[in-house]
Amino acid sequence: MRRWQREGLLRAGECFTLEWKRQSEVVATISVRAETDQVVLSYRNPTYEGSWTDQEYAVRLERTSCHYGGTRTWFLCPTRGCGRRVAILYLAGAVLACRHCYQLGYQSQREAPYMRAIHRAQAIRIKLGGSANLNQPFPWKPEAMRRSTYQRLRRQAEEAESRSWPKLVMLASFSIRGLWFLGFNVGSDVTRCPRHEPRRADQQQRCSRMKDFGRQQPEHTR
Repeated sequence: MRRWQREGLLRAGECFTLEWKRQSEVVATISVRAETDQVVLSYRNPTYEGSWTDQEYAVRLERTSCHYGGTRTWFLCPTRGCGRRVAILYLAGAVLACRHCYQLGYQSQREAPYMRAIHRAQAIRIKLGGSANLNQPFPWKPEAMRRSTYQRLRRQAEEAESRSWPKLVMLASFSIRGLWFLGFNVGSDVTRCPRHEPRRADQQQRCSRMKDFGRQQPEHTR
């Protein structure tokens, strides 16, 4: 919607076609005809049987005033009983609808809380001109940025890092504990832990005795 409004495609009588490509091959097209308070969408939709059905319906528009003048145009979700005011419609079924109707979530909503905190801290560092590596020193204040803004962003980054570190430390401790339990001494070099050497020697002796016992049995008892 934002792109259509910037390019002046929402004037009544305008007609245009959108294409989606995959590796320079057109995989989907949709025709749009703009009217006064709505746009008419025309496209072909595949069915589960492998055939195609023609779809053509109108999506109502709503315009709101901006604080500094002008108007902003929105879609009204065409799903029956919804009518939400949205800027993006998604095609995950027969008709275009908002993300609420299709129950679509953002990528960050599918991440663990500590991963969201890490990405938040990294985004703030990159915004300030630094590196996404949390082991690097925190970036200095950019020249054109207010000190209060810089302090606020730094405080947010520190809070995000504090939310992520407990989980990372717990995961690291589990990994180290698992290696130690398996008989490895975690250090500069991964070596066998001396604590498990007597037990391992007993197991080897037991296996060798069982092999010797098998050799001593007569052929018909094996």
